[in-house]
Amino acid sequence: MKYFLYIFLFFTVETWAQPVTVPIHSRAAYLTERFQIKTGAPTLIHPEVKGYSIRDIGEYTDLLRSKSDTANFSQSTLRDLQYLSDEVNEWSKMAQPRKRPLLRYFYKTPAYLFEINKFSEKDPAKPIFLLRINPVLNVKAGTDTQDTTGALFVNQRGVELRAEIDRKVFIYTSVLESQAHFPSYVNGWSEKFFTVPGAGNYKTYNSSIINVQKGRDFNVATAYVGFQATKHIGIQFGHGRQFLGNGYRSVFLSDFSPPAFFFKINTRVWKFHYQNLFMELSPRTANQDVQSNRLPKKYMAIHYLNYNLTKNMSFGLFEATAFNRSQQFEFQYLNPVILYRSVEAVIGSPDNVIIGLDGRWNLWHHLQLYGQLTVDEFILKELRAGTGWWGNKYAVQAGIKYIDVLGVDHLDIQLEYNMARPYTWSHFDSLNSFSHFNHPLAHPLGANFREFVGIVRWQPLRALFVTGRIVQMRTGDDPFGKNYGSNILLSYTNRASDYDNFIGQGVSANTRLLGLDVSWEFWRNTFMDFHVLLRNKKSDDKAFDLDNRIFTMGVRMNFWPVNNDF
Repeated sequence: MKYFLYIFLFFTVETWAQPVTVPIHSRAAYLTERFQIKTGAPTLIHPEVKGYSIRDIGEYTDLLRSKSDTANFSQSTLRDLQYLSDEVNEWSKMAQPRKRPLLRYFYKTPAYLFEINKFSEKDPAKPIFLLRINPVLNVKAGTDTQDTTGALFVNQRGVELRAEIDRKVFIYTSVLESQAHFPSYVNGWSEKFFTVPGAGNYKTYNSSIINVQKGRDFNVATAYVGFQATKHIGIQFGHGRQFLGNGYRSVFLSDFSPPAFFFKINTRVWKFHYQNLFMELSPRTANQDVQSNRLPKKYMAIHYLNYNLTKNMSFGLFEATAFNRSQQFEFQYLNPVILYRSVEAVIGSPDNVIIGLDGRWNLWHHLQLYGQLTVDEFILKELRAGTGWWGNKYAVQAGIKYIDVLGVDHLDIQLEYNMARPYTWSHFDSLNSFSHFNHPLAHPLGANFREFVGIVRWQPLRALFVTGRIVQMRTGDDPFGKNYGSNILLSYTNRASDYDNFIGQGVSANTRLLGLDVSWEFWRNTFMDFHVLLRNKKSDDKAFDLDNRIFTMGVRMNFWPVNNDF
């Protein structure tokens, strides 16, 4: 990865700024996607490629607010536009200051605790230094009826910072110091994979003061810098999460895993968005290799091309390869336009290559149809034979979003189906699985599953947000010493069978998850939360059965949670 640094330094000379991106699960990101469906207005944003640039959002909201048809928008929709403008106030002309800053220096604008705006003396309209700082907080507590190791809690505190210098250099960092005691099903997952969901390494502690066993202490940090090499080519370099797709899940690349070291090139020309992404990953965790001073490394190279066929329809092509070279990068994968299968053939086919395609279609300013197909490996003859050959490895996603259901303002529904054949994303060299710190890089369930997701989002009042969701999962657990294809970290050379492989094989289980989240926003991006989660797992092996009833309350500020829906 040091060679990426040389490229990075090269582009620090005479470049133009590519602004930072909003968090993938933030309200700003969700509203941006919602406006694309609702208005159909042209934009440079390809929603499949997350996160979204604050410059793109700012220009998009200004465009929407300048259009005459905003007269047909409801008051809540107009508030959404103002919210977006204020979130990206460096780039939106419609952003508004607060009438009464707090103690003169704080909250001069609605979205940020502290900010600095310095402009050129020669050109007062030209910024030379912009800074935005916000505190980040996520504190909650509750109970799990199946957990006897103490009360549930999460205690996360940190800071988020973004800055721009001369409109040529941008910086983003977010650091969270975290302690938590998770529900029993999350603890079980953590103990199986030696990690914490979304965080990687951790320390375990017990506390007699608050009567907690199996507590987790961990940090989550995101930090990157970026430049605009040309008008159409932007570069990012640092640690962060990535997401490709329109769904609640992704069978390409999701942000379920911890932040990873990455080098990214985004090229946007005409109707195309082409992304080159290179990542340095870890196939193990420090909790797993307790005697090691240095964790092994592996790498991933990704190409993704998205094309807007019309303003409402797009399709994309995806390819990725995972590989390890004893701490060294395979430089042939730096070719930004070659097919990775071609490279793999030249070097002897030692790596794990996956291809895919996706599509999106917005209809009638209310609906979005979307889907993904990932192909790890298959032989058409075996597929037609229907023999359940193990090597037919693929994953499918199909979904629909419906906003303002039946004309009810801010009532949105999303339905999604996901499936992955056994052994998908795994490899004969277990280090080459599509994983990072033992997390799947795509779907949280790994492989060997079918899943249905239903989500209802409703904002009945300005400050009240209600989200209900149901997740129905069919999975196949591995009995001791067997590999039936759900755990992508295992080498497929140890597979249970060559033929008669089917989804749910092994120890079959049906898991149903019902969730209700109610949030009251009493200050900008600051919420009082109430959560209910009912999770019931019924397995062919009663030892895997689990019935969780989880109730939590909390407060969060500038924090956008990702649910542990697995």
